[in-house]
Amino acid sequence: MDSSPPLKALIFDLEAVPPTDNQAARIIKLGALRPDTGKTLELNTSRNLVDALAQLDQLSEGATWVLGHNVIDHDLPLLKTNAPGLALHDLGVIDTLRLSPLAFPRNPYHRLIKDYKLIRESLNSPLADCHSTLTLFQDQKAAFAQLWTADPKELRCYQSLVAPSGSDLEAVFFDATQLPPLARNELSIAIQDLLRESDPMYERDLKVCRTRLTKLLDHDLSDSEMHWPVAYALAWLRVSGGNSVLAPWVRYQFPAVTQLIAELRDVPCGNSDCQYCNTTHNPRSELKRYFGFPDFRYEKDGESLQYEVVLAGMRGENVLAILATGGGKSLCYQLPALNRYHRNGSLTVIVSPLQSLMKDQVDGLLERNVQCAASLNGMLTMPERANVLEKIQMGDVGILLVSPEQFRNKAFRSAIKQRQIGAWIFDEAHCLSKWGNDFRPDYLYASRFIREYHSGQPYAPIGCFTATAKPDVLADIRAHFKDGLGITFQEFLGSHERNNLSFSVLPCTRAEKWPRVHHLLDDNLGSREGGAVIFVSSRKSAEELSEFLVGQSWPCKHFHAGLAPNEKADIQDDFKSGKLRVIVATNAFGMGVDKSDIRLVVHADIPGSLENYLQEAGRAGRDQDDAQCVLLYDPQDIETQFGLSERSKLSLRDIQQILRKLRFESSKRKGGELVITAGEILMDASVETSFAAEDRDAETKVTTAVAWLERSEYLKREENQTRIFPARPGLTAQEAEQRLVKANLPDRRLAEFKAILTFIYEAGADERINTDQLIALTAQSHEEVAGILKQMEQMGLLINDSQLTLYVRHGIAGSSMQRLGQTLSLEKALFELLPELAPDAEQGGWQDLNLTPLTTGLRIATGQKDLLPLHVLKLLRSLAQDRDGESQQRSSFELQPINRDYLKIHISGGYTWAKIEAFGKKRRVIASKIMDFLIDRLAPGARSKDLLIETTFGQLVGVIEGDLELSQLIPTPQRRKAVEHVLLYLHQQEVIILNHGMTVMRRAMTIEVNAEKKGSYLKDDYLRLDEHYREKCIQVHVMREYAEHGLKEMAHALRLVFDYFSQSKRDFIQTHFPGREDVLKLATSEDSWKSIVHALSASQRLVVADNDDQNRLVLAGPGSGKTRVIVHRIAYLLRVRRVPASSIIALAFNRHAATEIRRRLLTLVGADAYGVSVMTYHGMSMRLTGTRFERGEVVDEEKLKLVIESAVRLLEEGGKGDGDDDLCEQLLRGYRYIMVDEYQDIDEMQYRLVSALSGRNAEEDGQLCILAVGDDDQNIYDFRDTNDRYIEKFCEEYGARISYLVENYRSSSNIINASNSVIGVNPDRLKLEHPIRIDKARVELPTGGHWEVRDPQRQGRVLRIQLPSSDRKMGNLQAQAVAQEMRRLIDLEDEPGWNNCAVLARNHAYLKPLRAWCELNDVPYFLAADKETGLQVMRQRGFVRVVNALRICELPLTPSSALHMLTPHLMDEHWAIFFDTAFMHLTVEVGDCQLSGRAVVDWLYEYARELRHQPRKGLYLGTVHSAKGLEFRHVGLLDSGWLDSPQKINDERRLYYVGMTRAEETLTLCEFSSGNPFSRQVSGAVLKSNFVGEHDARLDKGYKQLSLKEIDLSYAGREHPDSGIHAAIADLRPNDPLFLKPDHERFLILDGQGREVGRTSKAFTPGIDIEQCQVAGILVRYTEDNGEEYRAGMKVDTWEVVVPRISGRSL
Repeated sequence: MDSSPPLKALIFDLEAVPPTDNQAARIIKLGALRPDTGKTLELNTSRNLVDALAQLDQLSEGATWVLGHNVIDHDLPLLKTNAPGLALHDLGVIDTLRLSPLAFPRNPYHRLIKDYKLIRESLNSPLADCHSTLTLFQDQKAAFAQLWTADPKELRCYQSLVAPSGSDLEAVFFDATQLPPLARNELSIAIQDLLRESDPMYERDLKVCRTRLTKLLDHDLSDSEMHWPVAYALAWLRVSGGNSVLAPWVRYQFPAVTQLIAELRDVPCGNSDCQYCNTTHNPRSELKRYFGFPDFRYEKDGESLQYEVVLAGMRGENVLAILATGGGKSLCYQLPALNRYHRNGSLTVIVSPLQSLMKDQVDGLLERNVQCAASLNGMLTMPERANVLEKIQMGDVGILLVSPEQFRNKAFRSAIKQRQIGAWIFDEAHCLSKWGNDFRPDYLYASRFIREYHSGQPYAPIGCFTATAKPDVLADIRAHFKDGLGITFQEFLGSHERNNLSFSVLPCTRAEKWPRVHHLLDDNLGSREGGAVIFVSSRKSAEELSEFLVGQSWPCKHFHAGLAPNEKADIQDDFKSGKLRVIVATNAFGMGVDKSDIRLVVHADIPGSLENYLQEAGRAGRDQDDAQCVLLYDPQDIETQFGLSERSKLSLRDIQQILRKLRFESSKRKGGELVITAGEILMDASVETSFAAEDRDAETKVTTAVAWLERSEYLKREENQTRIFPARPGLTAQEAEQRLVKANLPDRRLAEFKAILTFIYEAGADERINTDQLIALTAQSHEEVAGILKQMEQMGLLINDSQLTLYVRHGIAGSSMQRLGQTLSLEKALFELLPELAPDAEQGGWQDLNLTPLTTGLRIATGQKDLLPLHVLKLLRSLAQDRDGESQQRSSFELQPINRDYLKIHISGGYTWAKIEAFGKKRRVIASKIMDFLIDRLAPGARSKDLLIETTFGQLVGVIEGDLELSQLIPTPQRRKAVEHVLLYLHQQEVIILNHGMTVMRRAMTIEVNAEKKGSYLKDDYLRLDEHYREKCIQVHVMREYAEHGLKEMAHALRLVFDYFSQSKRDFIQTHFPGREDVLKLATSEDSWKSIVHALSASQRLVVADNDDQNRLVLAGPGSGKTRVIVHRIAYLLRVRRVPASSIIALAFNRHAATEIRRRLLTLVGADAYGVSVMTYHGMSMRLTGTRFERGEVVDEEKLKLVIESAVRLLEEGGKGDGDDDLCEQLLRGYRYIMVDEYQDIDEMQYRLVSALSGRNAEEDGQLCILAVGDDDQNIYDFRDTNDRYIEKFCEEYGARISYLVENYRSSSNIINASNSVIGVNPDRLKLEHPIRIDKARVELPTGGHWEVRDPQRQGRVLRIQLPSSDRKMGNLQAQAVAQEMRRLIDLEDEPGWNNCAVLARNHAYLKPLRAWCELNDVPYFLAADKETGLQVMRQRGFVRVVNALRICELPLTPSSALHMLTPHLMDEHWAIFFDTAFMHLTVEVGDCQLSGRAVVDWLYEYARELRHQPRKGLYLGTVHSAKGLEFRHVGLLDSGWLDSPQKINDERRLYYVGMTRAEETLTLCEFSSGNPFSRQVSGAVLKSNFVGEHDARLDKGYKQLSLKEIDLSYAGREHPDSGIHAAIADLRPNDPLFLKPDHERFLILDGQGREVGRTSKAFTPGIDIEQCQVAGILVRYTEDNGEEYRAGMKVDTWEVVVPRISGRSL
């Protein structure tokens, strides 16, 4: 406490409104204090300023001085302007602001938080500021008194410079020294003595340049204007070397100080006798000092690029450097940064793209005992971030690593404003260039930020560093800084090459990759120390491959951006320490790992560019020993990279939509500043972008759009605004529910409250909830959401208390409590040793401390044998942060690292070791209490190394408040800070692991829309961004080229790499892509492009490669590739246009067609096909309406029709409902393209569905692009009211272009000509002028194809077999004729067989003799399903058994695992084949995606319901309708049943035409002599023959499968569970023999052993002479299937029904 008499001074402070262009500053309040009299004054001056100033002047009577803070530059000039005649103007002036740098040179007084302003005790109270000023002045006097004791010479220098005789400050300094100022020559000697180097670690005699010091002593001291600058410079120089900050206001008000320090410390004089310059400005000397290396790396004798770059950096030049990965690039900017920090205290800001890179660099520096490095990133917890920000402000940080996004962060901007920036360093500088592989738009803001930060002052040096930059990237970097800041670079362009790395490319399919990685690890790490990094392209792949390698006994973990920050840090640390040998990572790990002994880098997935590849491969061999870099190459991986690249794109329309939204919001605010989040932009229904608000990269895309809009001057983006909301639940969920009920909220508001509360209650412990999520949840604006959260706080539902999570170890060895005990024991021993090792530290001097003997002594004292110097250093750093809460010092002692083994220690602020030990005791008590509190929160019996504890800062402060002793020791305002300090201490000592805690926040951009910039964002504006996207596409092509070369000859691949980084882009393309330049424009590989487009005809290519997105109708003939066009169009959209798979719908008429589309698509584009919606109309309708058919439900055509009608209604009316304005949009969100197959078969309801899907009635922007493919000549479903009018309507209503596909790739010319001659008779054909023709590739072939030679008899001609009219009814001879001709043809083939041959008929009746013939002649055949006799698959026993097994399965299943799991439930070969085929189809649809058992059941029901048939081997026997969409080598088309009425003739002709066009090689037509209405019209190469034969009675066979009406369905259900009938039925299998035994008016159904298995109904009559009876199928029936009146008679809930099939001679 100051014991001097009260100060006779007037202390006053003015509050003023700052001046504007039109008005001077205006005083609104004043406060004043007389310490000697105790009088005070506080007035509001806005009403009567003159009177208030008069009272102030009156209070000054009797005072000797005016005392104030910044009173010289602020208060007195303002007072002089308003009242120049006041008497107080004649008083002496003491300004505490000017004294602070002299009193507290190491640390600007801690109350000075922002420039020159004081921390206020109360808001807007100038009187309170006066009291603070008095306290500050008393502290300054105490500091001067302490300095007089410690170093009187220093204080005499200040006195002589700033308080000469007669000055206002004379008495202040005389009061401290009781001596007059020094004479000029004495002052010179004293200054020189003060600036002598006292530290023997430095090989220099002075702390400054001798040459410049001589000039200062000889000339500057003669200039009184230089006295204050010299004093400030001297004060700072006395404490320089880090941990000190020159106050910003000093640099602003006394610019000569900065210049003087720079001349004394930063500018080498070149004189050989100046030891300071010859050491401090010597890169090799500084390299040894900071890193312990004797010299830099040399590329060849006498040439070291490292040395040249470091020298340029130390001299303050702008540097652009390329150094190979692992070539010491980081050292090239770290060393100048350390040199600058210790020369002038400046901060070097390093802009780095990845968190892992930042952590890696900081950890590396800390390991070298460099304590001044820190990073600001998302991995930091709240206490850690606050600690780093404080250290930045206070000068403890000299190297700061940040992401470019931090430039807009308010806390970061505020922190660095206190500092002098020594340099701006851009690591991985290729991110600055739009040509760079990792271009980041936030980097574009860099030059503007630097320009605004320096605000007209000279820029700090700028350094750009990268390992991979080709010429156009370098040019872009140069242009960026030349245009933005007007600077140029000194360039140091090294090579990307690393001689110790061996590169190879190995072919490897996806299925082979995991075992291959394991083998590579065995080969390279099996008998060798070191680690490996495996790079993959996705998070999922990282997790799955890591799990596989762990299963192979490799110590391995995965690493990707989705991990929690603490988990990332732990993995990096474990990998660097060798605890983990293998990391499987995405590129989030790629640029930032610095482990020296990585022996192997494997790319299991190909990266997107050579730059990325070399960056990631460059992790290997940093110790300069040999290492392997292996690329496992699967060509499909290239398509994955193209997909990733294209999905990251912003379209021109995306940016236009975002600009439109921002302009709208700005106009609502009258053009004012706009604060808005990405989600708030995207969740506006009027904003239609290619991505949704919930997409993972949505925020990045919006900020990218804003960056490019800013670049084109449509807007200006300022600092971000983050608002934290109350998020801690104040009640249990049940209590909250009760309180809400009592609140009597309106229903809608109650629902919103409940939704938000539920979301918060269910949130993860560390989840960061964005208000955008709550906006989406409630459909409210951000203002309304903020209001709800505020209201919840007022209601006590939420508490405004920062939440915190942390991890502890408990119940195991090395538990947190054990670690705490060890730390406290170590700390106690340390405090016992330190006074002995550094006894003079208490006197304020610097003491040397050797870590090695200190560590040895601590090991002995504590018994901790594993103790390392690093552990001791970490503890020392934590202990140094202890301080008295009332103290003006920021630490109790300071550490200054010298090298890895030595540091200096200095006690701050007059503390003693005893007092520091007392601080430590208080902290240890708090730490123990907090740990007890945390452990008590664990569940009983919890044991693990990572136990999560959720708490809040309020609860931890409560630990202090609840302790009687601590609550007395720690005042209330200091308790939160004490908790943060202790948590940080526990975290740093690894007692706990701090995490983040759940928060609710609004992270918003601040945007000013440029009202003068009219019009939309144009193509010219988009051009630069589009160039970037095109460049990324080229980079993927180059990566593919490297891989392909590497497979053949690695030397060629490495030559490509060399050329890529050395040649201009134009030269490189000419060298490596001659004649293939157009390929580089494609977002797919050359092979993929060829497979999708090159193999197509010109007319097919026109449809497939349409980039204008025109609605198009394709009229396609049979065999012309209709399905192919749809498949290739989808492939083109997926691969070339890179349209998301989820944006494409393909509608087919049946599941077979849908599966065929999927299968072909999968063959063409692989996994890219997954996600495309290929389904039937019924399937799409069920998806839209959410319809599911339950167990046992009979689903007929009428029900399916109703589903379509419901979907149509939903879509047509969905946009009009009162409460569902956006329902239609929600249902169809994301769909952009719709393909319709077999469009000619569409009916009215299906047409309306397509119309609703394509948005025909919506605004133009909301429409889909539709491609309809059909053939009016194949419209064969007139019974469903399908006809050509829907094709015509499509053209009219969609403005569709018409394309024709008339080249037939299927049939021979003879078949094509014959078919044309038949269909050509039909009137009003749409393809009348476009007849079908053979494809160009076969034009020169014989018209009969190869059968022209193979079959001399027919010579490939169409055969018309004439049959007698008498055979028309039975078709006996017809069956013999067509069967014999088929057998003749098959016998002529090289590999005879009945597969892929067909006999088609108008209806099933005419196929019966063919069935009999096949059975007589042992010909395998397959009868296509007859709807009338087909059994519902979903009710058959084999199907139901599988479904029941799936229903109880709780594990997720892939199709293959599901089939494997179901194998025991497959009763026979029939069902094994059925489900094998079904799950093959499911695999085509979903790949290896895992599904729940219920989802598989739903899919199987849909599959079975839409199943026409599963094709089986043998001769196909079916109707023409059943064969639609199929094709066969040989086709026989039967006569009979064809309708020839005038009303039906044209429809029938189309059906006959469809039958003819199924044929590929031969077509055989049967016709009875009475005349076939169509075959007689066949012309061209046709051969007629008359069949001569005898009626074969064996073919007059009847076949009948009993219908369900002919069976007593409840027969077995009426029997008890233990009845023998159930066991007998269970033994039956399809095709097992049965017997029908007459039983009164019915028949009993018996099995082969004579056991009853069922009974017919009375409705059954055989109708044939039964020769054979078999099991056609076994159905499952349920009690609920019966009517109510019959259910009581059932003895079982479920039973089985045998369905017989009989055959025999027709009666």
